[in-house]
Amino acid sequence: MKPILKENIQGGNKFLEVKSSSLLKDLLDFQKNKGDDQKVLDFFEKIIPKEDFEVLEASLYLRRKFKEKKDVKQIKQDIKERFGDRGRNIANLCTEGYFENFLIPLFNSSRKDFDNIYDVVVSRSPLAIFVHSQMNDEEIAREIKNKLIISKKYGLKFLHIHGIGEYNIRSIKRCVEENKDLFDFFNKDIFEEKGIIIVELIL
Repeated sequence: MKPILKENIQGGNKFLEVKSSSLLKDLLDFQKNKGDDQKVLDFFEKIIPKEDFEVLEASLYLRRKFKEKKDVKQIKQDIKERFGDRGRNIANLCTEGYFENFLIPLFNSSRKDFDNIYDVVVSRSPLAIFVHSQMNDEEIAREIKNKLIISKKYGLKFLHIHGIGEYNIRSIKRCVEENKDLFDFFNKDIFEEKGIIIVELIL
């Protein structure tokens, strides 16, 4: 391959599709200018598994593209295909700010608590439910009940239910209304703005 590659590169030929070339350029730009994301990476580099760190870096790139209103479906799918359900959980938690707003304060408060909870959080994601269009009402309610059990077991104090888009927002509101006995048992706060809903349950 070496002489073939050398000959073609010297001849000015390209080896990447336009889409791949554009993504590669974008990733290189992100590597050079991570801004505040670099602080997050510096914090977690030595304290989480290497593969989780790789997912976190990819997830921070995903989050930046999401904030820029870019289509991130393929990036999310790539993370899921490479890193499995754990990678998907880390991507979801990172996109919603849980690494900065929950895991960093937890580590700074108690390294022991962090070590006890971290793997549960990234492998089973008890902090949050991310409702998507393939979930029916029964699945949403079941997922909430399962996450509540896990959260109580590990002493977590809240559960967030996230939804993006009108369909998912309607599904979450319907679930809250149809399961009043469950939801009224907890203090809850509902945030809704510009196609996003977050329901916070205080355990």
